[in-house]
Amino acid sequence: MGETKRTVIDLQLNKPDDFVWFIINDFCSKEGFIFKNRKGEDVWQGGYGMFTAALFMKIGYGNGSLHLEAWMGGAFGGESDLDSFVGFAAKKAFRKSIDTLLGLLQQPLPEGGNYAAAIPVAVHNPTKNANSALGFGIASVIISIVLPFFGLISWWTVILGVAGAVSSVSGMKSTRKGVAVAGLVLSIIGIAITVIMFVLNIQVGVLGLLGKFGR
Repeated sequence: MGETKRTVIDLQLNKPDDFVWFIINDFCSKEGFIFKNRKGEDVWQGGYGMFTAALFMKIGYGNGSLHLEAWMGGAFGGESDLDSFVGFAAKKAFRKSIDTLLGLLQQPLPEGGNYAAAIPVAVHNPTKNANSALGFGIASVIISIVLPFFGLISWWTVILGVAGAVSSVSGMKSTRKGVAVAGLVLSIIGIAITVIMFVLNIQVGVLGLLGKFGR
């Protein structure tokens, strides 16, 4: 069984329950987190564990106090807190995302009752993910087109394409939906070009070998 290690944040908000859970649910949904039961705990999970790191949040709120536990899934079911070096880049981005959530939860509230519907409050707008999707998509297409001219095929284009596709899922829930859609399309094109070039490269190699044996 893997080691259990989490980053724990306790924050006194003193905000209405309906506001807090509305912000949390809205944020997690837009960031692509899924609410699930994992090993007997109700958690929010983001990432897919293959091309992107599996990220987890366990959130509780009561009597005006927020309790949040965050970690990255490790090998063999282990857990890694957000301060350790392993997976530094992904953890840094995850920590910034959590800071955004905490900022939304600490916003001053106008007078009113139903914060989820009638009262205007700031909600999460993941435009950065839309921009990232477009950036990854463009990079994937450019690299997949340029490298074959030098006789090279890099699977980094597939990784970039997958990163673009994953980012676009959240980006399409922002005000820059069109940008996210463009990123998704370009990411798919980049992956497709790489796969086609790989198949063609194999065919050329096989034909070359057959030509040598046929002499």
